[in-house]
Amino acid sequence: MSARLDSDTDKKTRQPETPMLDRGVSANQHIHQLARVHQARSEINQAIIRMSNVEELFPLVCQIAVDLGGVSMAWIGVADFKSERIIPVESFGCGTDYLKNIRISTRHDTAEGRGPTATAYYNNHSVITNDWANNPMTAPWRKQTSAFQWNSSGSFPIQRNGQPLGVLSVYHEKKDFFDSETIGLFDKLSRDITFALDNFDREQERRQALEVLHANEQHFRAYFELSLFGMAASHPDKSWIEVNQALCDMLGYTVEELVNLPWDVLSHPDDLEADKRLYQQLLDGSIDDFSMETRLIKKSKDIVDVNLAVRAVRNSDRSLAYTVALMNDISLRKLAERRDKMRQDTLEKVARGGSLDEIMAQVIESAEWIYPGSMCSILLMDDQGQHLLSGAAPNLPD
Repeated sequence: MSARLDSDTDKKTRQPETPMLDRGVSANQHIHQLARVHQARSEINQAIIRMSNVEELFPLVCQIAVDLGGVSMAWIGVADFKSERIIPVESFGCGTDYLKNIRISTRHDTAEGRGPTATAYYNNHSVITNDWANNPMTAPWRKQTSAFQWNSSGSFPIQRNGQPLGVLSVYHEKKDFFDSETIGLFDKLSRDITFALDNFDREQERRQALEVLHANEQHFRAYFELSLFGMAASHPDKSWIEVNQALCDMLGYTVEELVNLPWDVLSHPDDLEADKRLYQQLLDGSIDDFSMETRLIKKSKDIVDVNLAVRAVRNSDRSLAYTVALMNDISLRKLAERRDKMRQDTLEKVARGGSLDEIMAQVIESAEWIYPGSMCSILLMDDQGQHLLSGAAPNLPD
């Protein structure tokens, strides 16, 4: 951002920078002036650390520019795209009434759009007027400002997220108030404001992201804890991160008991190899999820049929961070399927002309398959209908 005196578009009206000392101002006064602007910038920077929004920053900037920076009046205007104007949003000092009816356009093809403030806005460089009364750029506003006896002004652009936002304009009653050093300090001040605005936006984005994350976590937590399905999160080594109450109820364990059991202990031995093969594919990155029907062993040693769905959550390098598993108890469906198969197998045996002993053996075999761990028998009534006789009991002890 470079400082220019007035406008580059009209070299005849541009006034050269003239050191303060050449205009009869003592060295002490000059040093004092610079010290005040330095102090103002320092105070604003200290305030920026504590602030989090524009509503606090802009009023303080204007006040400090006057109280500590030594200018007569300071105001901040922000561009309004709908009205194509720069609208005053904050001001402080002597002459703020001037802003009540001020009209500054953001259009360069109008007289109100070729003044110091508008030029600083759309060219993104500071515009300095060290002889307000005789500068053609100030003509549209000279009558309004005559009562305030301003003779110098500086307009310094403010950006936000790399785009023009508005302008900080300051005024002084002395001619030639703005020398190169003073301009440099106010330029730095406007960049400090730009930095603060960008920092506010970054902080707001961070807070919004945290709010979204918190809301998502609450949503997931409610789903996890209140779900009718068993849910669990596991480390890559299959140790549990957390389990929900539905999974504990499904398997008959408390949370404390379940999180201390390895996954392999819960898997049915006949299904363990298939489970390990799919999980290894998750680990090596060849798949990101899988689902399968499998059997788990409850604390009571009973078997529960589940539909298991596992999803990998990966780090940025594609390594496995953890897995999320969803387990739905399908025992009733599997029981109904086994019963249907038992009826079908028995009818097929009858249709093929199987003997009574063969049919009874088929029934017992199917029943014991449907109810794992059970031993079944078939009893037959004698011809008189008075006694029960053993028809088939292949697995019962003698």
